[in-house]
Amino acid sequence: MRLLSIHADKIHYKAKMKTKAAEPTGTTEDVMEQCMVFFSCIEKLDEANPQRVVEKAKDSIIKRLGQVKGKDLMIFPYAHLAISLSSPGSGFEHSQRA
Repeated sequence: MRLLSIHADKIHYKAKMKTKAAEPTGTTEDVMEQCMVFFSCIEKLDEANPQRVVEKAKDSIIKRLGQVKGKDLMIFPYAHLAISLSSPGSGFEHSQRA
């Protein structure tokens, strides 16, 4: 898994269309201020042990939040971080609650 983190003054997103892989959340638009934004990408090699990958990502996010004394975060899928993407049904849907 690759994570790119940015400490942002403000971020705004608006979903424009549905995708097969995205879960419905009821929220299609939001704004956050003074937050950490984590752009994330799950790679093909992560499929071997999804639970471990999710745990490592969680630990990394908690560490980075502590470094900037942040409390609000947004995790945003960003496929452009990797060359070899994980398949949508790779088992990560079972690991999302880590």
